[in-house]
Amino acid sequence: MSRKNAFIFTLSLIAGAIGVYFAFGRSESPVLRELRTTLPLADLEAPLVDRLETLCAAVANSPGSAETWGTLAFGCEVHDLRAAARLAYQEAERLDPVDPHWPYHLGHLERLAAPEQSLASLLRAARLAPAYPAALRHAGEGALIAGELDTAESLFTRLAELAPEVPHGPFGLARVALARDDPETALRNAEIALTRAPKSTDVHRVLAEAYRRSGRTAEADEHHAAAEIGLSMPIADPWRDTLGFEHGVTLHWRYERATIYLSMGRNDLAVEEWRKARRELPRSAEIERNLADALGRAGQIDEATALYRASIDRDRGDAQAHLGLASIVGRNDPTEAIHLLETALVIDPELHEARGTLGAILVSEGRTAEGIAALEAAATALPDRAEAAFNLGMAYRTSGRMGGALREFGRALALDGTLVRARFEYGATLAMAERYDEAAIQFATVLVDEPDRIGVHLNLVRALLRAGRSADALAAVRRAQTPFPEEPALDLQEAWILAVATDDVVRDTARAREISDALTVRYPGEPTAEMLELLAALEAEAGDYFTALTAIDEAVALTDDSELRSRRLEQRAAYEERRPWRE
Repeated sequence: MSRKNAFIFTLSLIAGAIGVYFAFGRSESPVLRELRTTLPLADLEAPLVDRLETLCAAVANSPGSAETWGTLAFGCEVHDLRAAARLAYQEAERLDPVDPHWPYHLGHLERLAAPEQSLASLLRAARLAPAYPAALRHAGEGALIAGELDTAESLFTRLAELAPEVPHGPFGLARVALARDDPETALRNAEIALTRAPKSTDVHRVLAEAYRRSGRTAEADEHHAAAEIGLSMPIADPWRDTLGFEHGVTLHWRYERATIYLSMGRNDLAVEEWRKARRELPRSAEIERNLADALGRAGQIDEATALYRASIDRDRGDAQAHLGLASIVGRNDPTEAIHLLETALVIDPELHEARGTLGAILVSEGRTAEGIAALEAAATALPDRAEAAFNLGMAYRTSGRMGGALREFGRALALDGTLVRARFEYGATLAMAERYDEAAIQFATVLVDEPDRIGVHLNLVRALLRAGRSADALAAVRRAQTPFPEEPALDLQEAWILAVATDDVVRDTARAREISDALTVRYPGEPTAEMLELLAALEAEAGDYFTALTAIDEAVALTDDSELRSRRLEQRAAYEERRPWRE
């Protein structure tokens, strides 16, 4: 279970302690003098004070440069020095009124404190940058909130024409239609948006409301449920997306950047951010732990382990370090991991992440009852954590409690619809419960996010086949063969469907035998249990039940999995009764 760190840095270095000050030159512009008075220097970290001094000096040297004022504004905004940032953006726009960046950034800065001024700024930006989708989107939303529906409609129409691949244009038009109490127009536009963002929480909510106003309560309920496990709908905005990366200098921003990098899967970049933070504050236990966590995720296990052990040696009461070390050593030494986690819980009984990790390891070690008790306690204490529900679901399934497993997997997805592994395991559990149609929906959803996972393709095909949907299963296996053209498991699955399909239109034993023969040529040697099972089905289809029984007996002898063995014995019974197997 991944550990999620959250802490606030103690700002121990203040401007006065290191003798940093701002010199007020006689020729300084009135705006810069006013801006300086808004900066709470005594409360800021030393690197930020140094950065602000440099930026203000640059402005003092080039007071007529809009770019220099804008850079000062960026440095202030990303560190939440909003009053100073506002003055700098306004001056940048005054100096260069045809550059759309300055009113755009100013509009974002003003959205909470001065929404009316924010709309005016965003509209100026949209007029100056009519080909920048994010400007049209944010100006349109501002106009919609302000009740200026004609303006909003015009902006969203332009956005839909400019960027037809994104959902925000038709989505905005759907919201305008709802504001005008026109549910039919809202439905038309929201359905277009849904084709571009099928998992969007926002789009499903608008559809739910439009269907509700149209009196179609079943569809409204369906979309309301989908909204609960949907995703956000951001729009690419390079003007603002990288502000923190380029202009953040404090330890807090190191933390923010590292967190973003981890969410992107760029563990190597997160490691570099924490290394920089450690150089600035080398004795911080928090930084050491976060660096160790990032190193562990980046696969640099030895260094991560050494850092965690050093942290524990310095402070035996560091429960988080015990948890972090356990998350690494648990892969190879579950006994030590259990000891570390039990120690962490003695130090801090409220460290429920440790309780959940302990439960998962106990279950994997066969101590199922103890593990489930720990996981249940963790899930109760962390009701909003999808990982806690997921781990409990896995434990319930291991113990054969399928109902509990399905409930917890469903709860995990309701808390975090992006948790792909939870969705896959939910589908697998539904298949175990013989709810194949529902399982197929989950596997198909996983493939939207991870189309390169062959195991998901195979599970989808098998779920469709066992649901009696042989035509859909055949279509699914052939779709999978496009990214995996030489994958024998897919070829074997295609041959199996063609050999045993319940649908006479789908079944094609001649083509199935061609595929079987080709596989035998490509992979000579002793046949696998799967090849023997296919051979048995083909011989039974041809009426040679003696050969079919011989082949299925060999397949059963090679089968260890109890469920699969049981299914093959059912096939054997069919062949003894001189009837082919259908699936």
